[in-house]
Amino acid sequence: MNEKLRNIGNHYLASGGGNTICEIFQQPEMWIKTAEIVASQHDQIRKFIEIITREPDHIIILTGAGSSDYVGRASHVSLNPFFHHRIRSVSTTDIVASPRDLLSPNRPTLLVSFARSGNSPESVATIEAADSICEKVRHLVITCNSEGHLAKLGKSRTDFYSIILPAETNDKGFAMTSSFTCMYLAALLAFSSRDSLEVMLNNLQAVSMATIRVLNDFEEIERIVSDYFFERIVYLGSGVLKGIANESALKMLELTRGKVATLSDSALGFRHGPKSFLNDKTLIILYLSADLSTYRYEMDLLKELSAERRGNKIVAVTNHSAPDLEKYVDFLINAELPMVNSHMIALVNVVIAQLLAFFKSLKLGLAPDNPFPDGEVNRVVKGVTIYPI
Repeated sequence: MNEKLRNIGNHYLASGGGNTICEIFQQPEMWIKTAEIVASQHDQIRKFIEIITREPDHIIILTGAGSSDYVGRASHVSLNPFFHHRIRSVSTTDIVASPRDLLSPNRPTLLVSFARSGNSPESVATIEAADSICEKVRHLVITCNSEGHLAKLGKSRTDFYSIILPAETNDKGFAMTSSFTCMYLAALLAFSSRDSLEVMLNNLQAVSMATIRVLNDFEEIERIVSDYFFERIVYLGSGVLKGIANESALKMLELTRGKVATLSDSALGFRHGPKSFLNDKTLIILYLSADLSTYRYEMDLLKELSAERRGNKIVAVTNHSAPDLEKYVDFLINAELPMVNSHMIALVNVVIAQLLAFFKSLKLGLAPDNPFPDGEVNRVVKGVTIYPI
């Protein structure tokens, strides 16, 4: 840990947030380390993937539980256009409960498992279910723990390929922070072509610098929490940013011990019932897309929500300056990345959500490193019985 991170951690140590804040702040460095790991293995990873993708009726399933599930939800939107829309995101919890409904015995399957610890019972059970049901299946594991069950399982099998991320990404804090963003980034890089890999690596430098600016100005995020006491929060995003909205809402729910009610949706989907969630104690976070056609729909919703405000507040998170945007919101966060697509901007947006949840947790008198000291909710899920298929 470098001196800056050590000082940040020490500052929040007494309030029970030293690990979490360090793991939030270390992310730009971890992204570079993750990129180096994946880039150094890129040819081997692609050869492993192509054993399945060259089959005419193949399917790729991205899977995980909780935040690891949201890695799949976000990344499959980014990856699908490059794989003939044959990628699905299905949680391990759904597969374990209904494996024959969600796994195909006849289609060659690449099961991509995301796991911070690699020890969740559903992660292991999903692999066992796929081995039992699918006639032809290979496993790509992206994990933060070289000593976890999934990583060890991969060492003894030729139908496995494990991408082990930097040890620091195996977050010590309760909530997944650097583990989430590094697994998401690793998926984008692993499935990229050689040409697109180079583009993403170049963009990653800009995204890392933008995130460092956000982190250096963290008081701007803290001010949202201090200026407005919200009891509910809504995260809205479209495309890949809907998966990021899902993860953002979960971070707030976890770190505030459920004291802040959370909701996530797409910009267009929000009008269809979920908008009923709004009251005068609701903070709305709108992730604006870098895609112009999507952005138009989001701006229409933003103008509508702005006109209908009744004590609630709105935050817009954008990657570029736009005329008149400020007049529709109470808080504006600009990552200043006009030439970068939403798939990469997603990394910055998650960090903003993590900071917001961290400071709200402190505001409520909780310890972000362990908001559930009595163990009602655990860092690695406990109490799950796995039954035979």
